[in-house]
Amino acid sequence: MSLPIRAPSNAGLLDAWDRGRGEHPLDRALTLLAAFTGARRRSVAELTIGARDELLLTIRRRFFGERLEALCACERCGEVNEFAIDARELPARPERPETTLLVRTGSAEVAARLPNSLDLAAVLELGDAEALAALAARCLPATAVLDEPARDALETAMAQAETLAALDITFACSVCGESNAVPFEAEIFLWDDVASAARRLLRDVDVLASTYGWSEAAILALRAERRATYVSLATR
Repeated sequence: MSLPIRAPSNAGLLDAWDRGRGEHPLDRALTLLAAFTGARRRSVAELTIGARDELLLTIRRRFFGERLEALCACERCGEVNEFAIDARELPARPERPETTLLVRTGSAEVAARLPNSLDLAAVLELGDAEALAALAARCLPATAVLDEPARDALETAMAQAETLAALDITFACSVCGESNAVPFEAEIFLWDDVASAARRLLRDVDVLASTYGWSEAAILALRAERRATYVSLATR
């Protein structure tokens, strides 16, 4: 499914920020996608995890640039390391990504679909091993039974097919030198920038409402350049 990308209105961005602040990252990703595509929440929830992450990254790059800044704590000493990633260097999904995977179990082949956000939400409260088994079961036909090699092959095939969803960021701690690996989470990079943009909008509303008595709706309706000019005049 190809979804159009467009900038939300100022009011729409603030609404997404308000909602996202209280959500689990899995749900917050859907809030962001709905805000930047205009699609129904159910529609973006049905995207495969790889397609979801690719769309989140595309939105981030289009509206906030290629440089992704990250803060990650070292697993050994706890030191917070800061580093930047060039989004252009991240692996891209295939032009025609797989949506169905064939897994051999015994003498038969079984077709499995790739998981989506609804599948992840259903296994969220389970432990790692139990979650993997439940996730695989949701993506297989109801009558399918996989032996252990087939389950391992399915997990590997899913990771290879989803690209960004299975990507780890590796870094050496600047203090102790320990090698670390953390999952790449496209939602976090976009969310951080949306949150910063929302706070700037609220600052502008506060300044202009206090100075001129204008309503929030009237201030948010101003073009960015004009709003910035009024803020500059109000704070000179």
